[in-house]
Amino acid sequence: MVFPADYERYERARRLLDSGKPWHLREAYELYEQLAREGDPNCQVFVGWMSYEGRGTNKDEKLGLEWFRKAAAVGSPAGAFYCGRHAAKLRNYAEALRFFHQAAEKQYGPGLLWLGLAHVRGYGVPVNDEKGIGYLKRAAEAGNFFARRELALMMIRGKLGIANIVLGFLLLLCSAIAAVFHALSSKGHSEKLMG
Repeated sequence: MVFPADYERYERARRLLDSGKPWHLREAYELYEQLAREGDPNCQVFVGWMSYEGRGTNKDEKLGLEWFRKAAAVGSPAGAFYCGRHAAKLRNYAEALRFFHQAAEKQYGPGLLWLGLAHVRGYGVPVNDEKGIGYLKRAAEAGNFFARRELALMMIRGKLGIANIVLGFLLLLCSAIAAVFHALSSKGHSEKLMG
């Protein structure tokens, strides 16, 4: 948690990251790293993401994962999600699902999305459309555009009943429009990163 004394550093780091300018990313990384070392789980996620992706620092997936794990260990749903995403990338679905469940316990949209996808596509679990759709609906309710899109595509394919096919097209269109407006109005990288 960012304390009032740290707010100025946090906001400066956010503005530098959101600028997207390569020469600002290094300074953003340094500020986030200071706050991360002081125990801020959101900043631990930012440092993890920047390390994992090589933004403002050398690309180092192992270091990024260490920061994600630190954040997850203190209850960060974003930290848990990124740990799960890394495990899924390695096809270690048991570990991925454990982390996605940890993120989903806090209604974190990306964690709910990936649990839904795991169940409808059979990633580490038997295919269970009903359970997967439940997670996707929860993710959509949490504002996750990808979950809305996935539900719309399932409707269009008739997986939610023939009566919902037309509704699926409308949901897909609405989801696309909402995603575009969100992207245009978002504050930048920091808002997108935290889901």
